[in-house]
Amino acid sequence: MARRRRFNPLEKPLYGRTAVNYVIDERIGLFYCVVYDHRLADQLAAVGESLMPSILGVVTVSANPKYKDYFCAVDYAVARKGYGPLVYDLTARGLERYVRGCQALRPSDAQSPYAQSFWQRLRREALEPLDDDFFEAKYGVPASVLESRGKQWSRSRRSGGKNTALVNGAERMIQAYVAVGGLDKVQSVPLSVMLRRVGYQQEGLRPVVEG
Repeated sequence: MARRRRFNPLEKPLYGRTAVNYVIDERIGLFYCVVYDHRLADQLAAVGESLMPSILGVVTVSANPKYKDYFCAVDYAVARKGYGPLVYDLTARGLERYVRGCQALRPSDAQSPYAQSFWQRLRREALEPLDDDFFEAKYGVPASVLESRGKQWSRSRRSGGKNTALVNGAERMIQAYVAVGGLDKVQSVPLSVMLRRVGYQQEGLRPVVEG
């Protein structure tokens, strides 16, 4: 029997639409990694709509040195099915680059069954960032390319400006699928109609959720 080929969430859509932005809200000590379709985000922003339909996943990390026990640990994580590992890998990379002292991503204490499975497969207490070569071998495109596309949306890493719309969309996604009902009532996070129309596919896995 032929071996099932590993799902690659970046194989489609074509024409380089997937992007990532790292946003730091220094007021509350949170780091955001938001992975999204930047062309859909532009279309939604142009008509004043929430960016949530363009978002593939988001991880927020407690990055406040005042609270050592939570430093570099997942605060909330939610991703459309099949996109969780991609969002986690990008989060670990962004933390290392932009948050002093965060050389790896640690899990939260509250996890959905899929999040538990993800961390158990690592067999490590923390997720270390991949360099561009390893990232490209895993996903078919260097992480630096996704980061460059994010700069087309906003070059700033501080909360505010165009990042406000991106963070608001991410927060809406968290509220819709994580914060309501608790981890024992995790809702599936389907692809939006807009994402599906432009070629994104969804693997048949449970959504990754922490909170």
